[in-house]
Amino acid sequence: MQRIYFPMLFFFICLILSIPVGVCGQSVTRALVIGISDYQDEKIPDLKFADRDAEAFVAFLKSEAGGSLPDEQIKLLTNDKASAAQIFSAMDWLIDESKEKDKVLVYFSGHGDVETKTVRQRGYLLAHDTPSNNYRIGAVSLGDLNDILATISEGNKAQVVLITDACHSGNLAGKAINGTQATATALMNQFANEVKIMSCQPDELSLEGTQWGGGRGLFSYHLLDGLTGLADKDENAQVNLREIERYLEDNVSREAAPSSQIPMTFGNKNTRISFVDDEALAKLKETKMGDSEMIASVDRKSANLELILEQDSSLLELYAEFSSAIEEEYFLPEDQSEGRLEGKSASELYDILSQEEALEPVHNLMKRNFAAALQDKSQQSIIAYLNVDPEEMKKRYLDFGASYQSNPAYLKKAASLLGEAHYLFDNLKTKQYYFKGLILRLNADYTENPKSALYDSAFVAVQKALQFDDQAAYVYNELGYINYRKRLFKEAISFFDSAMVKAPTWALPLANHAKNYAFMRKYEEADSMGRKALELKPDFYGVYNTLGLNFENRNMINEAVEMYLTGLQFDSSNLEMNNNLGVIYFEKGEYDAARKYFEIALREDSTYIFGHFNTAVCYVNLGDREKAIVKFKKCIELKPEGIESYIELTYQYMYLEQFENALQVLNTINEKWPENKEYHFGLTCWNALQGNINPALEALEKAFQNGLGFDRVEYDSDIDALRDQEGYKNLIKEYFQKD
Repeated sequence: MQRIYFPMLFFFICLILSIPVGVCGQSVTRALVIGISDYQDEKIPDLKFADRDAEAFVAFLKSEAGGSLPDEQIKLLTNDKASAAQIFSAMDWLIDESKEKDKVLVYFSGHGDVETKTVRQRGYLLAHDTPSNNYRIGAVSLGDLNDILATISEGNKAQVVLITDACHSGNLAGKAINGTQATATALMNQFANEVKIMSCQPDELSLEGTQWGGGRGLFSYHLLDGLTGLADKDENAQVNLREIERYLEDNVSREAAPSSQIPMTFGNKNTRISFVDDEALAKLKETKMGDSEMIASVDRKSANLELILEQDSSLLELYAEFSSAIEEEYFLPEDQSEGRLEGKSASELYDILSQEEALEPVHNLMKRNFAAALQDKSQQSIIAYLNVDPEEMKKRYLDFGASYQSNPAYLKKAASLLGEAHYLFDNLKTKQYYFKGLILRLNADYTENPKSALYDSAFVAVQKALQFDDQAAYVYNELGYINYRKRLFKEAISFFDSAMVKAPTWALPLANHAKNYAFMRKYEEADSMGRKALELKPDFYGVYNTLGLNFENRNMINEAVEMYLTGLQFDSSNLEMNNNLGVIYFEKGEYDAARKYFEIALREDSTYIFGHFNTAVCYVNLGDREKAIVKFKKCIELKPEGIESYIELTYQYMYLEQFENALQVLNTINEKWPENKEYHFGLTCWNALQGNINPALEALEKAFQNGLGFDRVEYDSDIDALRDQEGYKNLIKEYFQKD
């Protein structure tokens, strides 16, 4: 073994291997270790061992061979703990805590991809909650990562080492444009001033399998072996960048054959990467055929925070209340109206705690945790929307925005906490204005008035989101949908086009295009867009409804029925498709089949008035007047301002000769709609059925004068019929039986 001058070795150990300040007085190493095998979006293929690789890397860092890093200097994020918000929160921790001469180690094992082809082609590292069709929503862009690491290395003057294993196989959004390879190339280009170790070349894939350590990534498995000492070719008890590069090339490349996987390193080749612990190396050599121990993810707390709280019981109580408020999602004072908690909100408690000088060392920790929690609700809503999750889609049109009421305030608070200079500020403001506009649009939908001023307000709010992110596909899609609801179909097209360009694997803009073209009666374009949407998402039930309506508009009824039935295989209780099928069977005269579909639609939304009305009319045609009466009463309960239900209820009472009930409803009609033609015609029938010919004639004359809707010949015919009392009774009853 070569001799090393002791003071130099002492300095190296402190600088590289994380012995905290106070022990050697030089530096502290902090590590952010991320491993994601289980992705939330089912369209992002899961990996097998990325999380185990991350846990093994942390075990190495905590061992003597890895520098004996304590828990408070390591953040391990695996699977669902590795959300975009938590990753960015951990990045902030690195920025806040790193000082000159410190070392920062970032390890990422998971998917990397580029979604759309652009000039700069920066790419993304995919977080656990990244949506498969809108990476900008929940991935770590390499642009942001570059800024963060540059802040640490150039601003804080800390040494940065980035290790990535992100070139795994999988059918990702950017597969057609070599997105994984483009991301790898971008990593090479964007971090030229940092030490980097990458699992493979840009045009290669990183392998994983049970043959390595019982279930590991090939790169990670040999990386740890090399750092432990197997890469120390000159036996000087150190492993530098050149040595680990050669070791990885020899071992990874050999074991990957016949596939090609050649790891790469960038930076000063003489940079020391690890210090060899003789005992650990000896043990590794003895157990080379076995698997190393791995640790489970644990919840780590700041040592400084624990020490401060232990010394001040009043602060301990306040902080416990703050943590509880966050856990219960009692974020802002206005949340109290929802009955979640009594006492102060997390926001109020944060304001108090942030003024405590004793807590100054952990203010940033509190801020990060609070900001991350504030983002979660809106992030999950957007992700579900991007995945066209049935429950999320139903929520949008069933509660008219009630589920999102708190989102703008939460996002505004999170942005305020982090500040305008923070790299997430624009992202948060984009979502804030998006949700503000979405709530307004959903409330406008409730009015069923395309000229509602709420649509204009919604458009202004959502358009403001583009000031913070002009590449957000979900924002363009919403702007298109607002125009669609306003019946500004041509204007909607350009926004849907923009959404499609920025998120080419997202089915929703295509589906909205189809609806928009259908209303424009451009049926071929609607068909084309709808089928493209189904290619991306075959279980997108809403597209089947659009295509079914498209067939109905062309009187292709059998094709429409087939399309609706196919869609119901994916969402059997869907309101629109069941209702549309009910209408088709009603028009065919198959009233019992129609009734069944209308009633299924009502399971989705019991307040769906047209479902109740249509069901009632089916009962009329099936001869079950009592059930029809119940349904018409329900319609009146749901929509007291709708005259149609009162009129139909009157006729059913008269058919059953419940004349007192019929007269009460007629009087209500007259009170609500004085001198209405329908009231006078109803009064005509009511009198005629009881043999009151003269009052019946008078009422019929008023009905005619008020524009009942029949001509003079029909009127004279009715007058003649009235003089034949029994004949007119039969005529009226026949009228009642009409659909």
